[in-house]
Amino acid sequence: GSAVSRELIEIGCEDKTLAFKMNGYISNANYSVKECIFLLFINHRLVESTSLRKAIETVYAAYLPKNTHPFLYLRLCYQDLLAPLGRWLDPQQV
Repeated sequence: GSAVSRELIEIGCEDKTLAFKMNGYISNANYSVKECIFLLFINHRLVESTSLRKAIETVYAAYLPKNTHPFLYLRLCYQDLLAPLGRWLDPQQV
């Protein structure tokens, strides 16, 4: 709710050459929860990426109190004419 919204940082980047766009919100070091909340959407589809989650939690571990975790909401959009996301991958695992 309002507690988390005050502690969020808006992020984003875009590369037109790669037809890639990323935006979202991440919690700052003042906000933490007992379990990581990581919402990842790729091309408007909710997916899970264990490796990305672990990498992000490793970075946050240096800034958050022990045994606490961040909140992240990320949207990635890309246009890949050769290999659409769902073609070879499990639709919920990346």
